[in-house]
Amino acid sequence: TITAVASCADDRNNFLPDDSFGFNNKAGENVLTLPLYGGSYEIDVIKSGKGRNEGVVNITTSNFDLKNFNDQYGVEYYPLPDDQNLYSFSTGSLSFGVEDVTKPFTVSWDIAKVAEFMEQEPQNQYCIPVALRSEGLDVNDGRQIFILNLVTSTVTAEQTLLSRTYEWESEPT
Repeated sequence: TITAVASCADDRNNFLPDDSFGFNNKAGENVLTLPLYGGSYEIDVIKSGKGRNEGVVNITTSNFDLKNFNDQYGVEYYPLPDDQNLYSFSTGSLSFGVEDVTKPFTVSWDIAKVAEFMEQEPQNQYCIPVALRSEGLDVNDGRQIFILNLVTSTVTAEQTLLSRTYEWESEPT
């Protein structure tokens, strides 16, 4: 007689990291360049890890995180001021249950106000530095800031001088 015993053990504690929050950077980048004239963009926040905790993540802006990003990557993004009603978030926080994995929120901006502000110093790369904070769960390093780099379209006209080259089989007479 052969007796087989099978069991399903929950080994998540052995192999997965603790639950944490982060931006779902679909392209793996922290910077997304968007046309100013779009007016809004939906961002996903993910809760990854063992899936045993619930938590709340706060959505804010962070000039501190932006400065660290600029220093780390040798870039120079300038934050749009957060006190001039240039942009807003659809919510200030997201609540995740034990089973929740991803939740979206929307960043919206006033196209006319942002365009007017950006025209003051058009050489600057202005952005909305969206940041995540949580007291209950960690926020993943490298996924705590998402930079929405807003750009305007410009149309220019350029005249190109075309020249022709002729090849002669014999000297012209």
